[in-house]
Amino acid sequence: MRKYIGELMLCITAIIWGSGFVVSAISLDHYTPYQVLAGRFLVGFVILSIIFYKKLKGIDMGVIKKGFILGFFLYVAFALQTVGLQFTTPSKKLF
Repeated sequence: MRKYIGELMLCITAIIWGSGFVVSAISLDHYTPYQVLAGRFLVGFVILSIIFYKKLKGIDMGVIKKGFILGFFLYVAFALQTVGLQFTTPSKKLF
């Protein structure tokens, strides 16, 4: 069983990743794409802040600047993806 742990983790990751598209599509029936992203990023921020609270105390300004730059590109990618999901189905979006 130990030899298949990598394949099992990849399958779990694919299930979680793919279900995110379906949940986003359902939430777009009630909210705008930017509200969906705000909620998604807020939940991620809170969870990661709780987990890595002690490590966040020692971050210098250079790391924060680089994090903002990378976060901006991540946000743009998610925004384009979520806005695109309004006009198609999750199954068509993957290809």
